[in-house]
Amino acid sequence: MTKRKKVWDNLPKVPLYKPNLDAFYRFMYERHMIWVRRFSLKEPPPWTKDRILRDYKFTNVYRELDRGTIWYVEHVCASIRSRDDFQDLLWQTVMYRLLNRVQTFEKVGLINYDSWLDARKDWKKALQKLHETESVFTSAHLTLPTHEIGSNKIDKYIEVLDTTHKLMPKLVIEIEECTKLEYLFDILQQIPCVGDFISYEICCDLMLVEAVPFSENDWVNPGPGAKGGIKLIFPLSKTTEDFVVAMRKLQHTQEDHFKRLKLEFPYFHKDGNGKPKLLTLRSIEHSLCEFRKYCNVKEGMGKPRMKFKPQDWSNAQGQLPFRFPREEKSLEIV
Repeated sequence: MTKRKKVWDNLPKVPLYKPNLDAFYRFMYERHMIWVRRFSLKEPPPWTKDRILRDYKFTNVYRELDRGTIWYVEHVCASIRSRDDFQDLLWQTVMYRLLNRVQTFEKVGLINYDSWLDARKDWKKALQKLHETESVFTSAHLTLPTHEIGSNKIDKYIEVLDTTHKLMPKLVIEIEECTKLEYLFDILQQIPCVGDFISYEICCDLMLVEAVPFSENDWVNPGPGAKGGIKLIFPLSKTTEDFVVAMRKLQHTQEDHFKRLKLEFPYFHKDGNGKPKLLTLRSIEHSLCEFRKYCNVKEGMGKPRMKFKPQDWSNAQGQLPFRFPREEKSLEIV
C-alpha cells in the first residue's frame, strides 16, 4: 500500500524552514484580520484578498471568537446558577462538546445534571425527531463510533451521557484535587468517547470561564493537525517533546516575528494595564492545525475543504472588549 504523500514531504531536511515560518505568522494575521474587518470594522465582504481564506472555511485564531464557543459561554455557562455548581457546568460542557453542533442545541436545548434521569427519554425523542429533517451531529469531528449492529449515533450519545452521569461525582472530586492542566486532561478521558481532542476542548472551555485554576500557557496537547503544521516549519520535528518545544518557541517569539514582517497584530485581549496579551500556546496549537489545512489547499493535497458561507449572526460583536484601530493593512498571502 502506497503511503499517502504529506504536504511537508518535499521540504528540505533543515531545522527551520523560514518561508513557512513567515507564512504561518502571515496566516494568523490575515485570518484574524478577517474577523476584525467583518465584526469590528463592519466592512462589507470580501474581507480578504487571499483567495484561500476568502473561499474556504477556517476557524478563528482565537477559539473564543468561534460561534460554538460563544454559544457555549452564552448558554451553557449562563444556565449555571452559581460558580459553586461546578458539577453541572462540567456535565453540560461534556454534553455540549460531544455533540458540538450549535443548531442542534438551539432546537432541543440542554438538560442539567439533576434533571437528566427524568428528562433523558423525552430529550432523546427530540433528537430523533430532529434527525428526521436535518443532521443532528457535526461532520467536523467524529467522537461517537457505533460498532454494534443496529446501533446509531444518537443511541451511542445517550449511552455515553448515562455513563458520564454516573461518573460525574467521582470526576468532580478528582478535578478539585487536580494540580496540573495535563492531569485534568487525563482525568477527563475516563469519560467514554472522550479522547485527546475532546478532552483538550473541555479543558479549554473550563479555563475560558475560569472554572479551573489553569492557563492556556501552562501546557499544550499537540494534536495531529498541529504536528503537521509544525513539520511545515520545523521539518526535523519527530517526538512529542520536539512539537511542544516548537510551539513554545513560536509562542514566545511571536512579537518579534510580527514586527519583523511589519504586521501589527490586533491582539484581542489586554491585561489590567491595557497592554496586549500575546496569543497563548492553545492559540498557536490551533493555528498550526489550520495552517496545515491552508497549505494543503494551496498545494492541492488532503481532503476537500468546506467552502466559506458567511452567516448573519451578531453574537461575536457583543464579545468585543475594546475597539480595534481602523488603521490596518490588507495582506495577500497567496
